[in-house]
Amino acid sequence: MLFHIHTYGCQMNVRDSEAVAALLEARGHARAPDEDAADIVVVNTCSVRAKAEDKALGKVGILCASKRLRPRRIVGVMGCMAQRLAGDLFRTYPALDFVVGTRATALVPEAVDRAARGERHVFLSGEAGETRP
Repeated sequence: MLFHIHTYGCQMNVRDSEAVAALLEARGHARAPDEDAADIVVVNTCSVRAKAEDKALGKVGILCASKRLRPRRIVGVMGCMAQRLAGDLFRTYPALDFVVGTRATALVPEAVDRAARGERHVFLSGEAGETRP
């Protein structure tokens, strides 16, 4: 499948996005030329600046709405905003497939696989004994 990652916020998020891209490529996925071509879209978020958070939330809303026309598209959120808002994101965006916290970025490929198998609202925080929000 083709993937695209939107990155908002700090330089650490840029590094995390590149690391996740490498992990997805190692699983056989390929970078999409743009968001429209992507089967998997991940929004890497930041909570430090309100503007970055607002942009990320707006993008998540647009992507979740796009699933009406592309129901097999996988949409996920990762990063510090994802960690902070976790369950609220699933309530606000019911079409959202996964949320991955800051300590679990290496688990994005697992979240993608689980969503591709039809699991809904996958939440991976990287915390011991983690439960769904």
